[in-house]
Amino acid sequence: MENKKKTIIIIFTVIVAAVAVLALLFYYQQQGLIKIFPTTQELEFNRQVKEALIIDQEKFKMADGVDQVMLQNKIDELIAQKDVVLSDTHNAVTWYKFAQMKEFLNDHQGAAQAWEISYNLKPNDFRTSSNLGNIYQYFIKDFEKAEFYYLKSLEVKIDMASAYHGLMDLYQFNMPEKSEKFEPLVLRAVANDSLNAAAYYVNLVDFFLSSKYYNLNKAQEYFSKTRDLDPERAALVIQNYPELNN
Repeated sequence: MENKKKTIIIIFTVIVAAVAVLALLFYYQQQGLIKIFPTTQELEFNRQVKEALIIDQEKFKMADGVDQVMLQNKIDELIAQKDVVLSDTHNAVTWYKFAQMKEFLNDHQGAAQAWEISYNLKPNDFRTSSNLGNIYQYFIKDFEKAEFYYLKSLEVKIDMASAYHGLMDLYQFNMPEKSEKFEPLVLRAVANDSLNAAAYYVNLVDFFLSSKYYNLNKAQEYFSKTRDLDPERAALVIQNYPELNN
C-alpha cells in the first residue's frame, strides 16, 4: 500500500513538472525567445496546404482539342509541380503555377484553393487576385468573393481593364442588387484607364439601353462622349441603337 502511494506521488510529481515545463516553454515562445509549438496560423496554413495539394483526377475534364495523351501529360506535369510546391510551400510563384495547371484541367475549386494560398503569400500580384475574381464569378459562382478579389486587383493596378470588365459583368448580370455601382465603376475606369475611355463609354450606353436599366438620356449622354473620342466606334454603336439619334 505504501509503495502504491509512493508511485502515485511520483507520477503526480512528474505530471506537474511536465506541465510546468510545457507552460514555461510556451511562455518563452510567446515572448519570441524560442520556437517549439506551431502557432494557430501555422496549423491553419498547413491544413490549407494539405487540402490544396490533393490531386483528384475524377475532377479533371478534357478541354476542347485536348486528347487523352495530352491530358495525361498535363496530369503528370501537375503531379511533378506538386513536388515543387512541397519543396517550399511558402513560394507564391510555384503555387500560382500549380493553380494554373489545375485550372487547365478544369478543377476550378482546386485552382481557387491554390491561387488563394498564392495570393495570401503575395497579395500584391494583381494577376492572382484577377484570376480568383474570374474563377469565383464565372465558374464557382461565389459573387461576393469575386467582387473582393477584383477590387484587390484594382488596389494594386488601378488601370487593370480585365478587373474593371469583371466587375462590370458582376454588377450588371450577377449582382443586380449592386447595379448602382456599375456607373461609378465605369467612370472610375475611364479616369484610370483613359486609353480605353471610348470603349468604357460604350459599356455605359449598353447598360442604360438594356431593358432592366433603361435610361435613354443617360445612354445619349455617354454616346455623345463616345462620338467625341472615337467617331468610328460611335458609328457602329448607332447601327445597333438608332434610338440614340432621337
